Amino acid sequence: MKLKHLLLNLLVFLALTSCDQKKNRSENSQILRLNLTEDPVSLDPRAVRNLRDLTLVKQLYEGLMRIDQKGIPQPAIAESVEISDDLLTYTFHLREAYWTNRDPVDFARNSKRAVRFDSNLESKLVDSHQEAIVDLKKRFAPG
Repeated sequence: MKLKHLLLNLLVFLALTSCDQKKNRSENSQILRLNLTEDPVSLDPRAVRNLRDLTLVKQLYEGLMRIDQKGIPQPAIAESVEISDDLLTYTFHLREAYWTNRDPVDFARNSKRAVRFDSNLESKLVDSHQEAIVDLKKRFAPG
C-alpha cells in the first residue's frame, strides 16, 4: 500500500512539475539557450579560431552571405551582390538590418574592423545602410 501511495505521489509530482508555464514567455520572445561545457574564448566573429566558438558565433551573427545546404553562397544581409569581370570588386546591395535593440547595423564601422584582419581586403561604403563595396588586392582562391 505504501508503495502505491509513493508511486501515485511521484506521478502527481512529475505531472505538476512538467507542466508548461507559458505565462513567463511572450509570443515574440527570441531566446537562444545553449548548453555550453566551457565559456567561449571570444564572441567576436573575426577573432574566433576554434570550432566550438565558431558554432556559437554562427548562431548569433549573420554575414553578408550565407552558405546554403548545397554549399552555394546565398544573400543574407546583402539583398544581392555584383561581381566585377576581373573578380576583384564585390558590390553588396544591403537590406535594412537592425540589432535586437532596434538600432540600425552600422556597416561602415563593422567593415572597417573586418578589413584590419585581412590584408587582402579594402573596403569602402557608399552608404552604410544601402551598399558595401569590397575590393580585393588579389583574387580569392579557396583552398
